[in-house]
Amino acid sequence: MANTKSAIKYIRKTETRALRNRQIKTRLKTFAKKVTAAAAADDQGALATTVCDYISTLDKAGKNGLVHPNKIARHKARCAQLLAAKAAPVTAAAPAAPATAAAPAASVTPAATTAAADDTDASDTAATA
Repeated sequence: MANTKSAIKYIRKTETRALRNRQIKTRLKTFAKKVTAAAAADDQGALATTVCDYISTLDKAGKNGLVHPNKIARHKARCAQLLAAKAAPVTAAAPAAPATAAAPAASVTPAATTAAADDTDASDTAATA
């Protein structure tokens, strides 16, 4: 048992902080389970909102030093990969652009560009003289 008033107060503060930290860690675990459930259900809207809430809660826990920054980064990266994987099948159905589309843009000959450059150089020297 504590012998001084300050030690008793410190014990009260520690208990309060431990309770708050336990609540935050439990909330993180709950959000992680919700993200997993939303990913399994293939509901992109629910997955996006759940991931957003989870990342927000992770950031808040990290701001107070409750969760290590590397753990936060790892979980954020995994959430981003999960969102990208769920969104990829939707964009994969679009047809690929033909390879010949870029060819007309490259039709300018190098000789034409050097002749144009020579004309600008001549006008620049005439203007300065």
